[in-house]
Amino acid sequence: MTIMATSVAVIGVLALLFVGGFMLGGLGSSVTSPSASTGGDEPTATAQIDGSHLPTPTTGGIAPVISGVACDVDEGTAYHVHAHLNIRIDGRLFLPPADVGILPICLYWLHTHQGQGVIHIEAPTELAFTLGQFFDVWGETLSSTQVLDAAVGPGRSMFIFIDGQPFEGDPRAIELRNLESIEIQVGPDPLEPLPYTFPPDLL
Repeated sequence: MTIMATSVAVIGVLALLFVGGFMLGGLGSSVTSPSASTGGDEPTATAQIDGSHLPTPTTGGIAPVISGVACDVDEGTAYHVHAHLNIRIDGRLFLPPADVGILPICLYWLHTHQGQGVIHIEAPTELAFTLGQFFDVWGETLSSTQVLDAAVGPGRSMFIFIDGQPFEGDPRAIELRNLESIEIQVGPDPLEPLPYTFPPDLL
């Protein structure tokens, strides 16, 4: 009886050790460190955009104000005028494309409808807007040494005309006035500015 009891006790201890080891081993194999699961890199959280620093837009926080130009759900009628812009780089003509400043939810006060170079200035009140603001809404570069991707350099200068007359100042400061025609050239020599006639529906 003593030998049998001892054997049973030993078998019981061995069984407990076996089961305990199996459970511990199974638990250990199911837990991995973050570095092991990502090839040595710590897991990163998805970046969140904090728009609290942006100016308050007129569309409930959906579209930001750009350089003082807001985006309204409806087109402005209190102040609605038009200017025209030509860009000529080494003699080649470039025009702002259609739908600059137009989003599915709103229209910026400075925008285009068709790719014919006409800038629509539509605001809830009469305000002074500049060509630099339009380029900011467009998302393109304009400075005294560059327009779009064309920069001033050896053999290349910038020439600006407003209503056919040379302009010597900062192109970003040009005020957008009704029926004004603006041409910016980058090239070796100034060219005769191209004439533009506003269609009757824009007068």
